[in-house]
Amino acid sequence: MDKKGSNEAGKIWTDIAQSLKECKHMNFKENLSQRAVRERDQLDVLPEEIIERGKVAKENSNFASEKKEKGKATGEEIRRKALERMGQTKKRNSQDEGEWAVKETRKRRSGNDAVEFMKAKCDKEMVLR
Repeated sequence: MDKKGSNEAGKIWTDIAQSLKECKHMNFKENLSQRAVRERDQLDVLPEEIIERGKVAKENSNFASEKKEKGKATGEEIRRKALERMGQTKKRNSQDEGEWAVKETRKRRSGNDAVEFMKAKCDKEMVLR
């Protein structure tokens, strides 16, 4: 089925109109005493089928366009991740895990502990002598 409002859809509708114009004899009952439900013939069913097919085609095109956009977005995300630097990757991964705090850098020991130990040892030796 063609898109609504396209040239092809317009041609189809003009063909339908021409075929209805060519129909010379319409069957109508003249004497009706009560309201009757008439049987639906091909002339009634065809326009409804065309409209339904148009709706289905429109839904399918909407679904396809949504799927296409979703695929495009995921592709862009993958490309962005592939091109990022190692530091950016680590930062993104830490944010994904919920670790917002930056890790503290290690500090070198000043060596005061060793100096104090040596002083204490020296003092003990002096006392013992």
